[in-house]
Amino acid sequence: MADGGDRFYVYTYIDPRSFKPFYYGKGHGSRQFSHLLDSKESEKTTRINEIRKEGLEPIIRVVAKGLTEEQALLVEKTMIWSSSELANVATGSFSDKFRPSNTLHRRLPQFDYLNQVHYFNVGDGSIDLGKTTSNIAISGLAKANVSGMKLGDCIPGTSS
Repeated sequence: MADGGDRFYVYTYIDPRSFKPFYYGKGHGSRQFSHLLDSKESEKTTRINEIRKEGLEPIIRVVAKGLTEEQALLVEKTMIWSSSELANVATGSFSDKFRPSNTLHRRLPQFDYLNQVHYFNVGDGSIDLGKTTSNIAISGLAKANVSGMKLGDCIPGTSS
């Protein structure tokens, strides 16, 4: 930390009524507390005001510290991406490097490497099925008719 380049941190605001995070941010100094004084109309300030109406305060916690600004931006984006029901208006930096939200149920060419080559060693010679369970799987692959198969057919749970 000699050059001050790793002075950033990532923080979260947690709703004390449900203990669920509702906001992630990155900053340095006292940035984590600045939202408590924010008067702009936003989902975040609305949530903070609702919490305060019940006589409570949002729980503020630092998630990661001692980061460069670029590292903090990446951690912030990761936290935003992996969470739901957030009050974050901005999606964070590096958005073009992350899979779009709610797409884990389908394969995306730019993320799931549909053109990647996979090698399967089915062995050669005879296989003694009495030795291990893995031999049964290998035997099944060795006997499979692979003509006309697509790459997705070779990966469990991905056939289309």
